[in-house]
Amino acid sequence: MMKLFAIKAKAVMNNILYHLTNRGTFSEINNFLIVKIYADRINAHFLIDDRCWSGASNINNKYPRGLREFFDIDDDLFFYKYIKLPSIFNNSTIKGSRILNLVKMIVNGIRKKIISIQRNFHDPNMLLTYEVWHMAKLLMFSPYVDYSDRIVYSKDIISETYSQIFKYKEYLASFIKINSENLSLKFGGEKYIGCHIRKGDKVNNEMGSIPLKVYAEEILKTKIVNVFISTDSYVSYLEICKILPSHFNVFTFSMLTSNGFDLNNFTTRTGEEKKIEMMMLFSDVELLVNSEIFIGTYSSCLSQFVGARRMFKKSISVDTEWQFT
Repeated sequence: MMKLFAIKAKAVMNNILYHLTNRGTFSEINNFLIVKIYADRINAHFLIDDRCWSGASNINNKYPRGLREFFDIDDDLFFYKYIKLPSIFNNSTIKGSRILNLVKMIVNGIRKKIISIQRNFHDPNMLLTYEVWHMAKLLMFSPYVDYSDRIVYSKDIISETYSQIFKYKEYLASFIKINSENLSLKFGGEKYIGCHIRKGDKVNNEMGSIPLKVYAEEILKTKIVNVFISTDSYVSYLEICKILPSHFNVFTFSMLTSNGFDLNNFTTRTGEEKKIEMMMLFSDVELLVNSEIFIGTYSSCLSQFVGARRMFKKSISVDTEWQFT
């Protein structure tokens, strides 16, 4: 019988500090959840440093914003309540161009070094992300006994962990609700397929280009005619509408100007436009999570996240098996 990795710690062993960086939004959120679940498994106190998170719009240069621009998160989770850094290390101080984005990455590296030094004085037992990452990811697929005496796999409590921490702010929850109601009206309150089609830099750098007919073939297998398309390419939406039979009801919230997501461009932007784009992103994710059947690509961090949120039920990947990358 497989041995369980089961530790019911009597007391907190360490603080674990997770750094959010300027990687893709769901790449960061997925990694965040991996480390948070690991911290819970070893009964460590989980702390967040979100000053260099790429998703913040930094409207009016107000700091701190970070994750709390979109979520109501407990203040006790933010490490800078305990450690103070000069303002140059705040996310809001560097913005606006690719050159400055490179500077931001350098500053982020320096900031991590300073934190590493400071933790020796503040909390010598604090563990940084790179010190726990490989073990945290390895244990995602091993069973353990939680504090309710359940035998669980870490990957199966991703949705539960996300819901405990990431509570949408009221304005964003209302925005998502309105989009959900509009989609329900569009589909007459009937079941719908949620389909995520990732294009842009992901296709160019990390995954192969998947023909739209592959998505269409999976959609046709379901016998459901209402299809919600979440995509960073409006052209892809138009093309799949042409491929599917004319009686299919296909809808997207993708902007006419969407021509493929580019992370380098995204991380250098700020302001209201970026905030709206993030709101649309979170709205699309919730609509995909709540669909009857989900079709996507597990090579995409967003699709990985949606699959996990759905507890992998009625979730189809047209490329790889599920894993957090």
